[in-house]
Amino acid sequence: MKRVKKRNTIVTNNWVIPKRFLLFYLFVLFILLGQFAHISLFTKVNGNNLREIAANRTTVSKELIARRGNIYDSTGNMLATNVTSYTLFAYLSSTRTTNPDDPKHVVNKELTAKKLSEILDAPYDYVLGRLSENKYQVEFGSYGSKLTELEKIAIEKLELPGIDFIESTKRFYPNGQFASYIVGYAKEYTRINLKLKENFDIKEYYKNYFNKYKDARLIIYNENIVVDNQDSIKAIKVGSTFFKIVIGEDDKPLITGILNVTKNDISTRADVVTEGELGVESKYDSFLKGQNGSITYQRDPSGYQIPDTPEERKDATDGKDIYLTIDSSIQRFLEEAVKKEVEDWHSEWMIMVAMDAKTGEILGSATSPTFNPNSLSSNMSYQNPLVSYEYEPGSVMKIYTYLCAADTGNYKGDTKYKSGTMLIGKNRVNDWKPSGWGTITYDVGFTYSSNVGAINVAKDTLSPSKLKACLKSYGFGEKTGIELSSEVRGNVNYNEAVDIDWLSVSFGQGLTATAIQQVQALSIIANNGYMIKPHIIKKVVDNNTGEETVTEVEKSQRITSEDAAKTVKKLMYDNVQTKTATGYWYYIDGFDVIGKTGTAQIAEKGKYLTGDGNYIISFAGMFPYDDPEIIIYTAIKKPDTYFAKAISPYVVEVINNIAKYKNMYSEIAEKKSSMQKYNIKSYISSDASKAKEDLEKMKMNVVLIGDGDKIINQYPERNSTIITGDRIYLVTNGNKIEMPDITGWALSDVKRFVEYANINIEYKGHGFVTSQSIKPKTILNGESLSIELKETNIKAKKDDKKDKKKDNKDEDKSDDKDKKDNKDEDKSDDKDKKDNKDEDKSDNKDKENKEE
Repeated sequence: MKRVKKRNTIVTNNWVIPKRFLLFYLFVLFILLGQFAHISLFTKVNGNNLREIAANRTTVSKELIARRGNIYDSTGNMLATNVTSYTLFAYLSSTRTTNPDDPKHVVNKELTAKKLSEILDAPYDYVLGRLSENKYQVEFGSYGSKLTELEKIAIEKLELPGIDFIESTKRFYPNGQFASYIVGYAKEYTRINLKLKENFDIKEYYKNYFNKYKDARLIIYNENIVVDNQDSIKAIKVGSTFFKIVIGEDDKPLITGILNVTKNDISTRADVVTEGELGVESKYDSFLKGQNGSITYQRDPSGYQIPDTPEERKDATDGKDIYLTIDSSIQRFLEEAVKKEVEDWHSEWMIMVAMDAKTGEILGSATSPTFNPNSLSSNMSYQNPLVSYEYEPGSVMKIYTYLCAADTGNYKGDTKYKSGTMLIGKNRVNDWKPSGWGTITYDVGFTYSSNVGAINVAKDTLSPSKLKACLKSYGFGEKTGIELSSEVRGNVNYNEAVDIDWLSVSFGQGLTATAIQQVQALSIIANNGYMIKPHIIKKVVDNNTGEETVTEVEKSQRITSEDAAKTVKKLMYDNVQTKTATGYWYYIDGFDVIGKTGTAQIAEKGKYLTGDGNYIISFAGMFPYDDPEIIIYTAIKKPDTYFAKAISPYVVEVINNIAKYKNMYSEIAEKKSSMQKYNIKSYISSDASKAKEDLEKMKMNVVLIGDGDKIINQYPERNSTIITGDRIYLVTNGNKIEMPDITGWALSDVKRFVEYANINIEYKGHGFVTSQSIKPKTILNGESLSIELKETNIKAKKDDKKDKKKDNKDEDKSDDKDKKDNKDEDKSDDKDKKDNKDEDKSDNKDKENKEE
C-alpha cells in the first residue's frame, strides 16, 4: 500500500471581522433579552403602565345614556318629555367592505345623494358634496339630525349601502310656549368623542364652516381638558368641555358642541347629548339627566367583542321626574290675558304671576315676550322676566313704606299733611296731580297714591337705616331662592346720607326689585306678618326607587306685627274699593279684591325717560280680603296707552277666572254644581253635531265653523283644561261659514274666529264687542269684518245689548261718551290731557316719581 505524504499547509485566521459582528449581535441580543425580561417582570416601563396601555388598545367603552326625567304640572299633565330621534351618517371608506356583494360603504354617490335629498328635503348638491368628501364617514348637518322614526324608516326602505343612524333622545314640549320660561328648555349638543392624548383635526371635521368663513375661529372653554394647537386639538385630560366655532368681531357662533375625552378607544366619534339651559330644565339639570352608565369589553382587530372575555357593565340610572306647582288652568288664564294685552297695547314686555298666599306655590307665571322651546329663535331672550328683570317698581313700594311705618307703632293714619308738591333740598317732588288734593290724611294719601304722603310718612316715623332694614327683611335686595335659573337680587343699597335718595325710595324710586320679590313680600300682608317663600317645584319623584321628595312650605319668623299687616291690608282694600282711589280700576262688584297700583319712570343711561307710554305700570293685589288665598302681581313696560287701562281689564279678567275656577265667592259658590273643570278630548274626525252636543252638555259655548259633518280642527287642543262657560271652536269640513253673534266677545276671541273663518278684521276701541258690521247668520264670502269694542265690567253679561238701562254706579259700565264728571284721575278721557293725564307725568328734572 502506497502512502501519500500530505503537504504541510499554513492556515491563515480570516475570522477576525466575523467575530466582531458575532460579538455585536450577541450584545444586541443580550440587550433585547434584558428589555424583554424587564417588560415581562415589571408593569411600568419609562413611566408608562404597559398593562394599561395594552388594555386600552383592545378595550372599548360605550356609554349607556340615562333617560332624562319628565316635567309635569301640579296635576300630572306632561310639560316636557323625551322622544327618540336619529342622526343620519354615511360610511365613505371602501375599507369597510370585505365582500363586494355586500357593500358596507356608499358605492353609488349620485344615486344615494338623489334619494337622500328627497327625503331630507336637502339640496342635492349639498348631499353629494358631503358624500364626495375624503373621510371615513360623514354626517349631513341639520338636514340629517333630529330625524323622526318615520323618516328613519323611509330611509331604511331605500336599502342604500353605507347608510346608518345614531339613535338619541330629543327633548319635546307638548304644549309649546306654555309656561316656557318656567319649564325652560334642554338643548341637544353634538358631542365629539376623543381618546386621551389623541390629536384630532377638528378643522377638517368642520371644514364646511372653516372653508366658507375665512375668519372662523375655534374657542375651547376649558383648555385643561382639550388644548388647541392651531392645526389640531389634543386631548390631555379625561373629562368634557364646551367648544364653539365663531366668526366676526362679536364672536357670532356657528356651532356649539361638547368635547368629551375618555381613556379607552372610542366607539363613536360623534353623538348627541342633552343639557338643560333655562328654567327648571337648567336649575334641576342634575336631577333630570340622571347618571349615564357604561359597558366596557375587549375587542378583536375587527372591532368585535372577543368571545368569553369579561365585560364590565354599569347600568344607567334614569333621571327623576319633576312636578311643578303650576296649575295649568290658572296658567292658561294668565297667558291668554298677557297675549290680549300685548295685542291691544303692544307693551315691550309684560309679567303676570299668581301665587298661593298660604303655601308659596307659584300657580302660574306668564310673560311676553315668550318662546317655543321646540323651535328656539336665534334672537330669543335668555332671561326669565319673573326672576331676571329688575326695575324701579314705582308706587307699589308704598305698601312697604306704610308697613314699616305701621310696624314701628308710630304710624297714625289720621295725621294730616298738605298734598301736591314739596321740596327736598333743591329737589322738587310732586304728586301725580301737582296741585294735589289739599290737606288730607296719610290714609287718604295712600288711596290717592300720593308721593308727598309717602315722604311725610317716612320722615315722620322712619329713618334711612330703618327703611332699608325693613325692605331687606321683606326680601328686597336678596334672591328669593326659587328653583329657577338666573335669579337676580335687585338693589336697595341707597345712600342713607342723602335725603332725596332715601325719601325717593319711600314711593318706589331709586331702588330695583323683581316680580318674584313682589309676590314674596306681599305674602307678609296676606299672612298677618309672616313671609312665605315662593317655590315652583311641588315634588321630585325618583322612579328608580319610588321615593318622592315633596317641597315643604317655608314660613318665616314673624317679620311684622299682626296689627301692622292688618293696617296695610285695610289701606289696600280702600285703594281698590273706593271710587276716587287709584286702584278702583280693579274693582269687581261682589269681589273684595285689595291692592295697590304703581307707575314708575324708566331709568336709562343715567336719566329718566319722558313722553307718553315710557313707564312701567304695575298692580300688586290679593283676594279675598279677610284671609287672602291668591296673590297676583302684574307689570308692563311701555304700553301704547296711559295708566291703568293698559293693564286693569286683563287683571280683572284673570281674577274673575281664578275666583270662578276655585269657587271662591258666594255668588260663584251658588253655581258650584254647574261649574266644573274638564280636560278636553280630541274631537277631530268626530261627527260635528255630536261633538257640539257633547260640549254643550258640559255647558260650553260652542262655535261651530263651517257646515260640514266632520271636525277637522279644534281649539283648545286635546288635553287642555277647560271650565264651564269656556268658548270652544270646532272647525268642520264644510265651506259655508255662518257669522255668529259676537256681541260681548273679547278681541282675542274674535281674532281666533276670523283666523279660522279666513276673513279680515278691523276694530276700534278695546275691551268687548259692542257692534259688528256683518250681521249674525250671514254666510261669509271673504268680506272684511269691522267691530267696535268698549271697556265693560268683566262681570257684565255677554248679552248686555238687550239691557237698555245704564248702571251709572259702576265706572266700568258707564257710557264712554259721558266721562266729563268722572272724578277718578285714572278714568279721565284720553283726549283730555290738560290736567296731567297720568300720575307719572310730573317734571323729570324735579326727580318726582311718575305714579298714579
